Amino acid sequence: RITSVQISENPSDILYFGTYYSRVFRVENAHSENPIVKDITGNEFPPFSTVTCVAIDPDDADKVFAVMSNYSIISIFYSENGGETWVPVSGNLEERPDGTGAGPNVFWMEILKIGEEKLYFAGTSIGVFSTAYIDGMNTVWNMEAPDLIGNSVCRTMDSRSSDGLVVAGTYGYAVFSKNFKSMPALPDSPQLILPAMSRRAILDTATFSWQPVEDAVFYKLEISKDPTFEEVDYVFDGIRETEYLVRELEQGLVDYYWRVSARSYAGVGAPSGSYQFRTAVAPP
Repeated sequence: RITSVQISENPSDILYFGTYYSRVFRVENAHSENPIVKDITGNEFPPFSTVTCVAIDPDDADKVFAVMSNYSIISIFYSENGGETWVPVSGNLEERPDGTGAGPNVFWMEILKIGEEKLYFAGTSIGVFSTAYIDGMNTVWNMEAPDLIGNSVCRTMDSRSSDGLVVAGTYGYAVFSKNFKSMPALPDSPQLILPAMSRRAILDTATFSWQPVEDAVFYKLEISKDPTFEEVDYVFDGIRETEYLVRELEQGLVDYYWRVSARSYAGVGAPSGSYQFRTAVAPP
């Protein structure tokens, strides 16, 4: 049972379709008398869901999204190689990284090209969300028009790149539209708190903290013995809070440098300035 169909723009002869029970197919040479049909269903796809939408990048038919409609599952998958491999990208739409919890049902995905960049929209059971930066499960989705569309069920969307128009159809409520003229601004750099600059005698387990950044959902903490961060000793990404407990810091008067960057639906902002600290004397 076919539940979604989409045709590519560049090139214009590749067709994708999704079915019941989470299967996705790619049809090459779709305009010819002898099309080639290939099953590109990902091993990571949840088995009990419906592929309600396949969204194709307008510039590259190998870049494709598959939307899985159900609750307590990973909702959106992305491939950059025509379906050979897939990665989940529903990010903060899910309560937990494995898709379980109180995350919404996702029905649709739309790609809007603005100049040389793109905005991505998701129609869900609790409204419309958007992002400008796809980064696996660290992708941040931002709720659109919370005071207008609110948590209305959005089952379908369409867009027009010539004037940035996006239209969202909701279930039993209304149709909404907006013209997007520019990309959202990147988040600011966080202000670091602890360990403070030039702090001494830091033990092997320490809490790192920083000020929250507006619109940021995830943070990345980097710790390095190199002040230029060309080589990084510790990287902790996808942090949802503004503090993080780090273990097994090398002891023995070792100088470390640390910094934090914030990630919002617009992308990853510039990292903060770095703070330096020194660990405690190593035990005998």
